[in-house]
Amino acid sequence: MKPKIIEQAEALGYKVFSGEMDLNLIGVRSSQIVPNKFNDKIYICYIQNGEWFEHCYPITTVAGSYWLQNPTRALGTAVVVHDKQYRSVWSLGKHKGEYEALVQTGEILVWRDGNKDDKVDYGGEEYAGYFGINCHRANRNHQSSSVDKWSAGCQVFANPSHFSAFITLCKAQIAAGLGDKFSYTLIHEDSLKRLSENKEQAEQPAKAKPKKSKPSKGDKPCLDEELKSQSQSQEKSSPSSSTSSKKSTKPKPKTAKAAAKSPKQSDKK
Repeated sequence: MKPKIIEQAEALGYKVFSGEMDLNLIGVRSSQIVPNKFNDKIYICYIQNGEWFEHCYPITTVAGSYWLQNPTRALGTAVVVHDKQYRSVWSLGKHKGEYEALVQTGEILVWRDGNKDDKVDYGGEEYAGYFGINCHRANRNHQSSSVDKWSAGCQVFANPSHFSAFITLCKAQIAAGLGDKFSYTLIHEDSLKRLSENKEQAEQPAKAKPKKSKPSKGDKPCLDEELKSQSQSQEKSSPSSSTSSKKSTKPKPKTAKAAAKSPKQSDKK
């Protein structure tokens, strides 16, 4: 069974890669703007031996307070535009020539936040180009609680063990003969909430009393990974765990299906 985030990405019209070990990298930007914290998520979903697997880790998708207040460009600090899919945007390389990471090799869209406060701003003119928006880690020894100088716009892992597991999966995709290009989908959390609300309304039977919604299990993998990290010492972070989607034993409700899917995109990253 597909992970919930994969079903949501498909419903929003994004390309989902379903080849063996063909990685789907999906960032979810939090609706709560908390300056200088790793309060966003990245999902890594793929098929192995015919079964879906899902990992979810805490990251930041925006710059830390230092670079927001001290931009290196007159227009302001780069903020990756969300609700977009960036095809073949990263390749395996070295971040600042120091350690293995995913480095930008394809165009990406950014906004510029130039008001020099510590709170990120979204919107405005979009700029396309190559800005060194990489995917890398923060501290190499332990989990970081504050973004600080670790991100000036890059997508950054808080925990080095999570990042190491991520790079291992990236190498597995390359070993499977699927190339060294990686696509990235960045979705705002509010877009996922609207999608769920629309689906619930479409599935609600006519004149039926609204049912109490059950707690979503979509974030469980990410919560599990974060709780494990917090329960261990900062100096010895544990390897990440993976979760695989299991078939539900509950019968599907006989209700109307959600709206038609968006037109398919190209199968090529």
